[in-house]
Amino acid sequence: MSRLVFHLLAVVAVLGVLAAGGCASGGSSGDVAVLDRWEGAVGVDPVDQVPGPEDDPTDAQLAALEDESTISAARSGTNEAVLRSGLTISVRVSVAGKDEVSQQSLRISERGTVTLPLVGEVPVNGLTLVECIQRLTGLYEEYLVAPQVAVQFEWVEGAMSPWGTVTVLGRVASPGKVSIPATRDLTVSAAIQQAGGFAPSARDNGIVVSRSNPDGTTRRIEVDLRALGRRGNLDEDIVLQSGDVVFVPEQLF
Repeated sequence: MSRLVFHLLAVVAVLGVLAAGGCASGGSSGDVAVLDRWEGAVGVDPVDQVPGPEDDPTDAQLAALEDESTISAARSGTNEAVLRSGLTISVRVSVAGKDEVSQQSLRISERGTVTLPLVGEVPVNGLTLVECIQRLTGLYEEYLVAPQVAVQFEWVEGAMSPWGTVTVLGRVASPGKVSIPATRDLTVSAAIQQAGGFAPSARDNGIVVSRSNPDGTTRRIEVDLRALGRRGNLDEDIVLQSGDVVFVPEQLF
């Protein structure tokens, strides 16, 4: 019994050290997800787990990624798709089950508009699908009785994704943008795979995901894919959001 009590006291002491370390660093568990924290506490070299300042993407790199492919969804913290120039949508308007406006494929213009029968040119840039349907319904109600409006994205693999992109930088075979699929379940490992996989010099346990907050600040999330592989816990392979930047550091020899 005394040995069991001693073991329990030792575990409590280790947890206390971890909690104190988190407070001293000024962060919270919600701000940084270190997926191998327990192993780091029991003797794994911390230099092999926590990326240093030289591994991080620079402010200039992050600023260069702020373009129209990362609007709205990244700011709101969701992967909800929005309409923007260059995307293609289909629109159908019916009344009592009869088509009044046949389904049309419409490319959103550089001005962020689409042109439809009866209502003419309609600004849609920045709207979600639901907001677009509401706008078109209001316009068509001036001409039709109880119109039913359907709007959806038309997207093929390789084209601009309505759900945005993430950017993979660092030690991968093909750094650059990766489109978020319609399922909106792009994970860190899947994004790296689409970027050609790890380069020979890549470190798989010090990956940093930079994510923009609504207030303009940037949140850093640390991901340890090596630990993920050892434990087999796929829930730790976080789902990325539009505008995220995934940085794969270099292995330190």
